[in-house]
Amino acid sequence: MNARGIIAWSRPLVILALVLGASIARADDRATVVGAVKDRTTGEPVPGVVITAGDQFAATDDAGVFELELPAGRWTLELTAAWIKPVKLDVKLVRGERRELVVPVEQDLASTGEVVEIVDTAPADPGATRIDAASARAVPGASNDVLKVVQAMPGVARPPPVSGDLVVWGAAPEDTRVFVDGVPVPALYHGGGWRATIGSELVDDVALKPGGFGAEHGAAIGGIVEVTTRPPPDDAGAALAADVLDGSAHGHGKLGPIRAALGGRISWLDRAIDLVAPRDDGRALRDVVPVPRWADGQLSVRAPLGRRDELRGLMLGARDALDRVVGSPDPAAVKRDAHDRTWLRAALTWTRTRDDGDGRLTIWIGGERDQLTDAFGPVIAARTRTTRSGGLRATHRSRLARGVLLRLGLEAQLDRAALTRTGSLSLPPREGDVAIFGQPPGDDVARDQWSALTIDAAPYAAVDWIRGPWTLTPGLRVDGYVLTASKTLPQVGTTPPSGWQAITIAAEPRLSARLRQGRTTYSLDAGLYHQPRAADDASAVFGTPSLTLERGLHLALGARVAIARPVDVELVAYGRALDRLVVRDPDETPPLAAILTQDGAGRVLGAQLVARLRAWHGLSGWVTYALSRSERQDTTDGAWRRYDHDQTHALAAVVGWERGPWSAGGRVRYVTGEPRTLVVGAYFDARAARWDPLLGAHNAARLPDFVQLDVRGERRLRLGGLRLSLYAEVHNATGRANAEEFAYSADYQTRGVITGLPIVGVIGARGEL
Repeated sequence: MNARGIIAWSRPLVILALVLGASIARADDRATVVGAVKDRTTGEPVPGVVITAGDQFAATDDAGVFELELPAGRWTLELTAAWIKPVKLDVKLVRGERRELVVPVEQDLASTGEVVEIVDTAPADPGATRIDAASARAVPGASNDVLKVVQAMPGVARPPPVSGDLVVWGAAPEDTRVFVDGVPVPALYHGGGWRATIGSELVDDVALKPGGFGAEHGAAIGGIVEVTTRPPPDDAGAALAADVLDGSAHGHGKLGPIRAALGGRISWLDRAIDLVAPRDDGRALRDVVPVPRWADGQLSVRAPLGRRDELRGLMLGARDALDRVVGSPDPAAVKRDAHDRTWLRAALTWTRTRDDGDGRLTIWIGGERDQLTDAFGPVIAARTRTTRSGGLRATHRSRLARGVLLRLGLEAQLDRAALTRTGSLSLPPREGDVAIFGQPPGDDVARDQWSALTIDAAPYAAVDWIRGPWTLTPGLRVDGYVLTASKTLPQVGTTPPSGWQAITIAAEPRLSARLRQGRTTYSLDAGLYHQPRAADDASAVFGTPSLTLERGLHLALGARVAIARPVDVELVAYGRALDRLVVRDPDETPPLAAILTQDGAGRVLGAQLVARLRAWHGLSGWVTYALSRSERQDTTDGAWRRYDHDQTHALAAVVGWERGPWSAGGRVRYVTGEPRTLVVGAYFDARAARWDPLLGAHNAARLPDFVQLDVRGERRLRLGGLRLSLYAEVHNATGRANAEEFAYSADYQTRGVITGLPIVGVIGARGEL
């Protein structure tokens, strides 16, 4: 399905949101209270706080936000939780009013009825990080793209050069899922990793859960990234931003009770390089660093639906294109990469608040078209995948008794993929393949056309049991999968293909425990996780149709100490045990329709230390150090090897400073080089008239260590009704030539390195009306 077809398919949902919102809006005698509970000591939201008003109640979500609809008049709001001192807050509400409360939180203050008092820090998931959009802008790279901050979060390994991959606690990039308001999206970043696929003006905050997450999420054995969008403001306004990478525009307005926001972005990095660099230099830069083109767009609509309900509409779309040619005097060594990807999502969300609890229902549809071409001389690999998707997420939360909260939910998703692939069996390489930069692929070629269906329906339940200093959250998620492949064997002649189907039930118990002792909170998170095989691997020629589920066991133990008002320290030890991983069959002649197996296994052990400074004399930031070991096993009795993206040591420091109209930030990183397999010799292949390498132990060596300093500065101005921000960033400020890959001469007798980006400066402006 092309982009035009997906847009036509999604348009009725947005129209329905507008029509319903306009038709049911009416005045009543009620008012709405929207509050945010935050700890001033740490600056973090406080989830799980129960707010009671008479016989009605609500609870703060993961962002520390709650919402109550009450009749006009005077009310006393009572806030209770095991980790806070019970307080009361008196409010007077006017008919039709929407009261928004942002309450600063102090420690060791007497309750006055006007201040919410939090004792130290509320329990948080070990290793989890949540950052709001305003704080994210202080990080270099996030001035005009707040979601770039995810790459600087604790627990995220440095990605491969110019890549948007997320390697979280030693998991493969494809093992981590990304959600926007509960809707799964194919990618957080555009191709090349230069920009996020969601515009900054739409983002309220972003959270990373690197492992041990609760029963509300599944189909992932890595981590979870959750992006929460910002509600469209009540007034009208616009924002424009531009720098050397791209330009963006955003507008918002209100029509009666309906609020809407619309934004978009388009890149011009490729044209900027052509303007500032001589033709030969620009071509040389493109040969080493992919310079993609990208565009994205977003639409958010919200409308009241009755007294306590709200209807929300969301549309997201992104487009990426890359075409790179690395020339060579030898035509057989010319390398070409081409990648074109388009995806769309459209969602409707209905939220309801009642005296006995609250609930949410999200229904979404989407599509994706992904075309990849990888050629080395005459050897070409091409793959086209078209995916139609849809799903729903339903949640309900209620209080069973004092200190006992029940969360019920249902998540379902359907993906139908149609694929065509032709070319080399080993191109592009997959994790675990030994790939030497510049080495020609094998001359084995094939072709296949197939389809794959993946259906997952998962009810889940969790109970928050709060007693004194203890908070226990047992949960259970039961995923029912339907997996199909269109062909079990390669098609021969006109013989009709026979398909394959499997129905699999995966029970996933989860457990979370918190113990608070003074200023220290101890935590434990554990769970069993599964994820379905990728549709790309269900080919009878290039994969194995009968692949099913990969499995992972997570365990995280943490301790968090509030040392002083602006400082807290967290230590987390974590582990993953992975099995049933999809790997390539090591045999030179694997069985028919079984090139891939599920004999792979993985193990990850690590510890992460994070020290955070929050809002102290305009300064904020964090220092994080991670020590980890991520290994893989390709056969049941094979030797363990280093994972392709294993990074033993990762040290990073991020600091932001703000005073008046000025702000500045910096980031310094030290990371162990990624594993590589060295060439220990070579032989001449007379048939192919080329040298072929002799390889050493798999991933026994490493690239040199990576060190980089990035800095940024910003000045805010007000010109009448225009709020203007001018910013500048310098990446790799020291000009260090970091090694990104080993490269060999044609006869493999000489080894050198390909270095990464030199000093890169970005200058831009952002204006708001």
